[in-house]
Amino acid sequence: MDYFTFYKLMLSTVEKTKVTDAYQLKEKLNYLPEILHIIKTKEDGILLSEQFQETLENLIDDGLIKGRTVKTKDSNLYLIQGLSTTGHQYLKNLKNPKFLEKVKNVLKEEGLPVTPTSITRTIAKLFL
Repeated sequence: MDYFTFYKLMLSTVEKTKVTDAYQLKEKLNYLPEILHIIKTKEDGILLSEQFQETLENLIDDGLIKGRTVKTKDSNLYLIQGLSTTGHQYLKNLKNPKFLEKVKNVLKEEGLPVTPTSITRTIAKLFL
């Protein structure tokens, strides 16, 4: 799945549904047509799950989602308090095709891969 689409889905779901943790977020995402399509077409579910976790960690670490990671013996728990101001701005700007091109151009100019980490760091630099 395209990272920008995944970011948009995650951010808009946090904004609209007021989820409080990663489990709730994942449950809400699993009912979206874009995610259901991936599941139906048998794209690698493990890869999608890993992408979910990495993206959520980056969105929290880079300040687009207000939240925190609680490390436990078995796994990490992700607590979510909503979108930050930067998260709201990013979500709004995703509707503008020029913004997506700007982010992609910055990644290309910097020689960065289109990964969750590089996208969130680039977005943070554009907004801060």
